[in-house]
Amino acid sequence: MKYSRKMMKWNERVLMFLYDSNSTLVHKYTYSDFERYCCECITPSMYHYMASYVGQHVGEQNVEMAAVNSYFNLPIETRIDMHDQELMNLNWQKERVNIMLDTSEDEYETHTLMEDLTHFSKEIHEEEQWTN
Repeated sequence: MKYSRKMMKWNERVLMFLYDSNSTLVHKYTYSDFERYCCECITPSMYHYMASYVGQHVGEQNVEMAAVNSYFNLPIETRIDMHDQELMNLNWQKERVNIMLDTSEDEYETHTLMEDLTHFSKEIHEEEQWTN
């Protein structure tokens, strides 16, 4: 079945989902979908590139493997720039959550923000591992 790009959606944790024409979830793209082809852990910037590639080539055969190959075919300078940009984005998200935590008086919102803070801290750590 061929899917259109408008059926690709990103969630609040920036994972990509594929829906069919009836808005039924067909596939949730996780880091593992790409890690099995490169045989190593991937960082958030790698995931975003690969998932975006899939979104642009929906319905093609072996699209996850093609996304991994496309990433590793990029010049190293481009990959470094993507990692640097991802770190800036993640640090901005973490700072935004910290500001919201300082002003939140709602217990449920505070709990959700703490989860977000943990998530962004983890992703920053993963992204920093690539540069080390």
